[in-house]
Parts: sequence; structure tokens; C-alpha cells
Amino acid sequence: MIPIWEAVPNFVRLGEQGALAAVVLWGIACAGGAAIDNFAEGARAHRLQIAAFLPLIKKQLAAKPASIQPPAE
Repeated sequence: MIPIWEAVPNFVRLGEQGALAAVVLWGIACAGGAAIDNFAEGARAHRLQIAAFLPLIKKQLAAKPASIQPPAE
């Protein structure tokens, strides 16, 4: 018989760690997106050539790695 009540605190701790990691990574992703948007706005204001490529760069940074995507049919 598995002692369920002894395992509960461990599951709660693992859940807390996972939730914290998700929130931190989400915050980093939002900050990175905001930084790229800010850079794009300045690049457009100064008519820099890279401004045309910033939406593509932002899209590629947000894309899933190829190993995670399902195979194409």
C-alpha cells in the first residue's frame, strides 16, 4: 500500500516549483517581447533598415523548436 499522505507535501512542493518556473519564464518572454517592440519603434523612427526584419525576428524567437512541433503531413 502506498502511503499517500506522506507523498502529498512532496507533490505540493514540486507543483510550487513548477508554477514559479512558469511565471518567471513567462515574465522573461514578456520583457523580451516588450524590448523588441521598443527597439522596433526606435528603428522605425530613425528609419533603420533592420526595422523591416524585426517582426520576423520576434516571430522566430516565439516559435516552437522543430523537435517539439508535430511532423508535417
